[in-house]
Amino acid sequence: TFRGNERVLIRSLIMPVTGWLRGTVKAVPSGDTVLIVANAGPTSSGPPPEKIVTLAGIIAPRMGRRDGSYADEPFAFQSREALRRALIGEPVTFKVESEYASREFALVFKDGAGDIALEHCKNGWCVGKPSREDENDENAMKRNQLIKEAEEDAKQFFRGKHTCDPLLLNKAVRNKSDPRLVDEFIDSKGVEPIHCVVEVALNGSTMKVSVCEEGPARGAEVTILLSGVVAPAMGKKNEKEPEPHAREAKYFAELSVLNRDVRVAFVGKDKYGNRFASVMPKDDHSSIVPLANALLERGLAKVSDYSAALALGGAGPLRTAEAIAKTNRIRIWQDYVPPSNEDSHFENMGRSRKIQGKVIEVVSGDAVMVEDSRTGEEMKVMLSSVRAPRIAPLGRGARERSVKDEPYAREAKEFVRTRVIGKKVEVNFEYTKTIAGNDARDIPEKVIEFGTIALIGEVVKKPPQYNNHGIPIEAEPEDAPNLAELLVIRGLASVVRHRENEARSHKYDDLLVAESKAIQQKKGVHSPKDAPIPHDLNDASENVKKATQFLPFLQRAGKFHGVVEHCINGHRFRVSSQNAGAVFTLSLSGVRCPTREEPFAKEALNYVRNRVNQREVQVAANSVDKTGTFRGTLECNTLTLDLASELVRAGLARVSFHGDASALEVEKAAKIARVGIWKDWDEEAEEARRLAEEMQANNLGGGFSEDQNPARFYGGKFYDDENNSSNNNSKNKNGRNRTYGRNRTRDIS
Repeated sequence: TFRGNERVLIRSLIMPVTGWLRGTVKAVPSGDTVLIVANAGPTSSGPPPEKIVTLAGIIAPRMGRRDGSYADEPFAFQSREALRRALIGEPVTFKVESEYASREFALVFKDGAGDIALEHCKNGWCVGKPSREDENDENAMKRNQLIKEAEEDAKQFFRGKHTCDPLLLNKAVRNKSDPRLVDEFIDSKGVEPIHCVVEVALNGSTMKVSVCEEGPARGAEVTILLSGVVAPAMGKKNEKEPEPHAREAKYFAELSVLNRDVRVAFVGKDKYGNRFASVMPKDDHSSIVPLANALLERGLAKVSDYSAALALGGAGPLRTAEAIAKTNRIRIWQDYVPPSNEDSHFENMGRSRKIQGKVIEVVSGDAVMVEDSRTGEEMKVMLSSVRAPRIAPLGRGARERSVKDEPYAREAKEFVRTRVIGKKVEVNFEYTKTIAGNDARDIPEKVIEFGTIALIGEVVKKPPQYNNHGIPIEAEPEDAPNLAELLVIRGLASVVRHRENEARSHKYDDLLVAESKAIQQKKGVHSPKDAPIPHDLNDASENVKKATQFLPFLQRAGKFHGVVEHCINGHRFRVSSQNAGAVFTLSLSGVRCPTREEPFAKEALNYVRNRVNQREVQVAANSVDKTGTFRGTLECNTLTLDLASELVRAGLARVSFHGDASALEVEKAAKIARVGIWKDWDEEAEEARRLAEEMQANNLGGGFSEDQNPARFYGGKFYDDENNSSNNNSKNKNGRNRTYGRNRTRDIS
């Protein structure tokens, strides 16, 4: 009996009066059985009807069961292969002659080739088996006689199963393959296509193939998942209804590749050992598109983000095919709604979605601060579609101390710092996320902007590319490196799995490829080993006592290497040094920048952020003040002079009263040029201010000034305003004179 719509069967297959039927051979289960499908396309009720028939008048060696309970008879597989190659996908005309034990026996004629059973017997792959009903049919008796003559002819010339060749006789029965050797053979091929035959299509994107190439895997059946796509599931037998369009997807896959010779490129595995593969036509130059692309174009499958990166030829063609189905809204995309366009946010901000700028700060492994080269605006950019390990929040409270950095968080931030800090980049904004505010706590709503950051001035070489048929193609032009991809391929970030309609990075497929490589090589966060324990640096500026203890070590080191972690203001910084094993606060000696709300405070801070923030610097510590802040010098390869002199020359810092002569000369030049804070400079007012500053510093003798060494102090004269007398000649209990000249110092020993 036919399976499917009986009305469609009658309309599409039955020829008037004669009872002969027409169809296409969809599968060949054995050497004497074929599966024929109606020529009509799928209907609203599902795929067209199909019929399994046995060739009348012959019997071929019996095929074994897949579960191994029954082995192949000799030459069963070879007989089936001969019939498969002759009939698969070919139009045929057939007529059911008889039925027995739920089997239908039919005469099958291939267009232009005559009786299939007779030809098959002539080639020696079957023998005649007349039916009892044929004894009363003259035409059947004549046909049986022709089959018997064809069988005798095949025996006479040792064709097919009648061969006497010992080599062929040894291969008459397929040997069961060792699964371990099969895996080794497939793995050794890499992504090189292997000749296979599709045996079963479980659904539109899952099938079983048998390996046809010589070797330990020949004849082995391997279950594969089409890389880059996922088709609707058929559901378990008698338990669950198939998903919408699942039957259509399975029918299309069967009609396209079932029992056909194909080339299969095994491209990878999932964590459960399931193999992903790309299935392509056998002919290298075939115009037929690969099965995965064809399913996508017809709306019978979706792109799978998990395996798209593994697809031979890349995920680009798959995305293009899926976009066609989405645009036409066919089958599974009939209710598709495109994601909302976020251009309005950037229009309201008065900013383009693509900008060029300079990275001035690295916040974390996936967040940086970029200064727009056109407007000078600073903006925080989160990397699209990736997540780097989180750094613990700053703070000295118990809650902050209890939260630890995630593994590889510092390594990710340090990698980003070394690659992009101070460099020109191109930012392509792609989507935003809104964080709700809290009115009770007066926290406003926040919009986070995500984008792809490309490093301008650098190029990355792309690996060899293959087209959909596995043929090498000319490499695309080299692109600027994608910062997110550089992180992911080193295992310092993971790719975010977006929902179906969520916006994502336009380089999302490249990120998936990079992540698959990092997982394969077990790098970073994908490593089974424990993450390296971060080395916590001592806070040398925690208090003045601790700073005083550290000072001799830093002084003996002279100039040592460090990294500016944060710019507090124009002359005050947080510096970390692996060489010194400490993190400390550094204030530039001999100069002071405007701070807080003072004029040019913001300009001074921006000046140092653009030049030394998170840069590698050379530091020399000279002394410690009463707050535990080290005072010294700071040099960087982005500066011509040391930072203090550069600030003075730019008119963004004043030289203190105890500054050296060279600094005073630089300051004098800045005053003459009237730059920065010297824009409205008045020489007389400046002199008065300086005298007042000196008087304030020296009026209370014996106190430590801000920039003194704890082992030294500045003394001043004490005056009695009432009698205008001084205590210059008074002596202490040891008989030593307490009076010192202005700005003179003595060591306490």
